[in-house]
Amino acid sequence: MQVSIIDNSGRVSLANEIDKSFQSANQIEIASAFITSWSIQQLRNHLKNGRKQICLLIGLFGRFNKQEDLKLLLTLQKEFQGRFQVRISTNNKFHWKYYRFDGKKGFIVFIGSANFTREGLDKAGELVSKFENRLSRGIVEDASRAFAKQWEKSTKIESFPISKYHEVKRSPIANPNNPIDPQLSN
Repeated sequence: MQVSIIDNSGRVSLANEIDKSFQSANQIEIASAFITSWSIQQLRNHLKNGRKQICLLIGLFGRFNKQEDLKLLLTLQKEFQGRFQVRISTNNKFHWKYYRFDGKKGFIVFIGSANFTREGLDKAGELVSKFENRLSRGIVEDASRAFAKQWEKSTKIESFPISKYHEVKRSPIANPNNPIDPQLSN
């Protein structure tokens, strides 16, 4: 099994690695606490380009995900019925970041801190382990079984009361170059 580390600070970005993995995979599992409209557009693009099967498991921890994005996911699931499924974890502290890509050449799995968002996949500050090899499956199969267990306990997005869900509004950071709250710096 080959293991490598990606931290988005050098020449290797998780966004590029994930994009390459989407290209070669036919079965994909993604578990991410947070998603954005960018994430949904990425999924749409990859579903249009090929016969991929994608299972997306999201959480509602902290009510970060937008109601509008949940509606977009439901629409995307209807558009790609049978090829794209979305579920919402029933664990109110669900905070996973797991990506599994299976293809003809084997598998690639990413596990770490990066949510399935542009910022999570492309900005510094994340740390993700990449596992690949079609012969050695041990730890990856354990992760896949954990995904399957969460998937079975989760709620289908079409059964979730999206119209009653409301995300928490977050205030933007005043100075993106200094993300520490100025009140705490003294």
